[in-house]
Amino acid sequence: MRRASGKGDLMTDNLILYKEHLNSFLRKITKKFELIAPVRNTYGDTLFEVISSVDDVCIDLAYRPILSPKHFFTPQVETLFTYRYDKSGYTFKDAADSTPRVIFGLRSCDTRGILFYDLIFQEGLKDKYYLDRRKDTILINLVPCNI
Repeated sequence: MRRASGKGDLMTDNLILYKEHLNSFLRKITKKFELIAPVRNTYGDTLFEVISSVDDVCIDLAYRPILSPKHFFTPQVETLFTYRYDKSGYTFKDAADSTPRVIFGLRSCDTRGILFYDLIFQEGLKDKYYLDRRKDTILINLVPCNI
């Protein structure tokens, strides 16, 4: 990795990861985080998937995934809480998912969409479940670079 100076963006420094170091970088991530990255499946489609072993999948950075990664923040079905009933009454327990994770290989349009979600879910009635997932997620954007 090496530093490259920014050109007036919000970030003044950017880190450049060279292709030959990609797998070792991603292996380090999987030691502490759940890694989500674009993977080419057996049908040739590229989808964002949870990766347990970097060496067992084909990470595909050449093609845009057919679905955005938003379902990792807003699943169609989720357990919000669990409860128990005993002689003293009901006991409720929050079932929020607080798994620290990294989404790698995002395109700029996906990152921008997630930032819009951030605005929407922080306004008015805040969505605790979205905000908790978002707080525990690091986004790594893919930027084409010719050096």
